[in-house]
Parts: sequence; structure tokens; C-alpha cells
Amino acid sequence: MRVGGYPAPRFNCDSSGIWVVFTFPKALQMDASDGLGDGLGDGLGDSPQAMIVRFIKAKPTISITELAKQLKISTTAVEKSINRLRAKGQLKRIGLPKSGHWEVFV
Repeated sequence: MRVGGYPAPRFNCDSSGIWVVFTFPKALQMDASDGLGDGLGDGLGDSPQAMIVRFIKAKPTISITELAKQLKISTTAVEKSINRLRAKGQLKRIGLPKSGHWEVFV
């Protein structure tokens, strides 16, 4: 159902909780140049890398598969972005692939 011409919100859930996703037209979306925001991913813009950093900060145990699903991109694209973040020293995996967690240095 559309309210005020906007798409209906999406409801998502996983083992970490439930959240609501609202989609806004580009004209209402803010970008890094407006000076607002929480500082997460500053300097990264809205790239897949910036979004990966935000998801990992929210849930350090998130998997590559979960990231790909949330970002609606392939696992290969997530892996490439993670490798770039690792090369910059902004991301590190601690522990085993299935039982470890991510550490962010941004």
C-alpha cells in the first residue's frame, strides 16, 4: 500500500531483531555533503563499502551471505568490497569464518 505516494515500508527480521526499511525518493535523501548523519562510514559516501561498514558495525558477526542479501548484490561483490576495506586497514576478520566476527577501524 502506498501512503502519500511513497512505497510501503518493508519489514525485515533475523536472529538479531526486527527492523523497518523506508524508501524515500532521491529528492528527499540526504548525502554526506549535507553535514548530517551519525558519522558512520564518513569519507566513504554511499558506496557498497560504506554500507558494509554500517552493517558490520551494527552486527559484527554478520556473514558475507547476509551482507549480500541486505545490499542486494552478489557475494562476490561483497567479497571484493571487503578485500578493499581490508587492504586499506579498515576491516579485519577475527576468528574462524563461521564463528568469528568483524572489527572495523573507520
